Amino acid sequence: MGRVTARRRVSKLRAGTATAQADTLVVEEPLEIRVNGSPVTVTMRTPGADFELAQGFLLTEGLISR
Repeated sequence: MGRVTARRRVSKLRAGTATAQADTLVVEEPLEIRVNGSPVTVTMRTPGADFELAQGFLLTEGLISR
């Protein structure tokens, strides 16, 4: 599983004054879903639970029945 969060420097604006500070952001990565070796879709997701995400996608799209 990849990293779920990342620290980045951001600019915070208050009362017209910008200050730089660190912030925690959610990481997204692409996931390509394939059926029998053929690509079906690419979706962005937070790393983890990829198998369950693919199952849910295929079920809701009607590509699998259970």
